[in-house]
Amino acid sequence: MTKARDLANGGFGLVLVKPSSVVNGTDNGKGTVTFSGVGTSGVSLNGVFNSTYLNYRIVSNTTASGSTGYLNFRLRASNSDITASNYTNASMQAPYATGGGLSNDPSGASQSTWRNYGYIDSVQDYAVVQDIFSPFATAWTSYVNLKARLEYGNEFASGVYKATTPADGFTFYPSSGTFSGSISVYGYNK
Repeated sequence: MTKARDLANGGFGLVLVKPSSVVNGTDNGKGTVTFSGVGTSGVSLNGVFNSTYLNYRIVSNTTASGSTGYLNFRLRASNSDITASNYTNASMQAPYATGGGLSNDPSGASQSTWRNYGYIDSVQDYAVVQDIFSPFATAWTSYVNLKARLEYGNEFASGVYKATTPADGFTFYPSSGTFSGSISVYGYNK
């Protein structure tokens, strides 16, 4: 395939995807969404998953006001959260503020959300890279992510949505408190 044809088909590698609509955030016109002081209703990006790409990368940077507990992630279809108890995930943390070692944090099966972003408070910023596989396909959706926690160590999480419901978006929300930041979605170009 020639470079000109690759560029005509959306370029190489990752392609920034512009959401069709955003709830509790602002699209900068190119696809990066910023939000500030958002509570448990979360930030929702609609229309970011479609048949153009099979797999996606989500990049987010967040801060909290006070303690937010865990940051959660839920798939969406037709502008509504998918709340069926089909989410499973677990995470592993490599803490360095407490002297090192590994800790496992299984959220278990039959959850109504992925608790995949770990604990966040005003002491630390969060940078997360999450790859999500087949969200728009009629297949199980899975993800893996890596979180950089500036004070308490790094964390790895993965999970599966054990149903074949196609999703076209997602909601990212804290279990308590408020958070602010930015989030971008990229499609893996085929």
